[in-house]
Amino acid sequence: MTLPKKTKLRKTPPKKVPYKGWSLFTHGVSQSLLQKFINCRDRYHKHTVLGLKTTDRKEAMEYGTIFHKLIEEGARMGATYTRLKMVQLMNLYMKQYYPSSDSALLCKIGLEQYHKYKDWETNKPKYKYIAQEPVFKEPIILPATSFNPCPEISINIPRTEVIIRGRIDEVIELDGELWLQENKTKSRIDISLLQDTIPENIQVMFYAVAASIKYGRPVKGIIYNVIRKPGQRQRQKESDIEFVSRIGTEIADNPSYYFYRLAYSFPPGAVEKWKREELIPLLYQVYIWWRSIEKNPTNPWEDEEGNINPFHGRKSFGIYDSMSNGKGEYFDLIIHGRMQGLVVDHEMFPELSEDLPPEEQIGDD
Repeated sequence: MTLPKKTKLRKTPPKKVPYKGWSLFTHGVSQSLLQKFINCRDRYHKHTVLGLKTTDRKEAMEYGTIFHKLIEEGARMGATYTRLKMVQLMNLYMKQYYPSSDSALLCKIGLEQYHKYKDWETNKPKYKYIAQEPVFKEPIILPATSFNPCPEISINIPRTEVIIRGRIDEVIELDGELWLQENKTKSRIDISLLQDTIPENIQVMFYAVAASIKYGRPVKGIIYNVIRKPGQRQRQKESDIEFVSRIGTEIADNPSYYFYRLAYSFPPGAVEKWKREELIPLLYQVYIWWRSIEKNPTNPWEDEEGNINPFHGRKSFGIYDSMSNGKGEYFDLIIHGRMQGLVVDHEMFPELSEDLPPEEQIGDD
């Protein structure tokens, strides 16, 4: 009797999990992503490729968000603006998104300051709004280049299109020229520092490049509406109405303390110079880094043969925050391998969400 041969069971290889993270050619970059890349490539990798985000990254409502909403809606109302109409609109907005009593008081203070802001603004030059919170998704071309500094090193990059993305407060037209506008709500205002740093501010220059592509014309400059946050504290037995009224009186008595408008014109050729000397070289670096890990994005440190990737690395301030002498992002993960407080979220551009103004996305105070 011949026994049947045993059939060998073939093991089904595990299905490869589709890659859900960031890709340079699919997603492009935003100014906030570029700042992360400059800061620490390993931190950038954890944020974009692995999608690791902190669970508490969406912070509570802040005064700047309220005032940004007021400016946005006031611009939309234009000549039809009235105090009553704005109060009604903001009451509905706050009930829908921020129903807490603390946020309600902030809104009342914001409304009072905004009414004073409208009075102050009457003596300022009038301009035309081209777009409120325009979203940028513009193609930028990296020219083909070859870099061969020595026989052992040869880098060849083909002509490549990269999408630059983001959202800014307003694009306006003043005296026939295109301007960017940003609304800054701050406790401290250092106008000299603000003006001195504009030419090398990656956010400003990035959006100047994006806007020039989107609208097909050069950007003349940027206008900052700087609004000082009221710092008064509510007194004991002082009602909300009395507290808000006191703030309004102090603002009316000293409007120049609470409001400032800075218009900065870019020097001729400055935007193109920044694009050529900073943005394009930085995008080349992102391109090389991405191609170095593209075959196996989850392991940026080495290739399939175990060779060290010379284009990836970690900076000390990817672990420690050198500005505050505290722990940096992903400290517990990097040092102890702990995932507590982290979730996987592959939303690439939360700053483009309609729920947040551009100001909140970039962490302005």
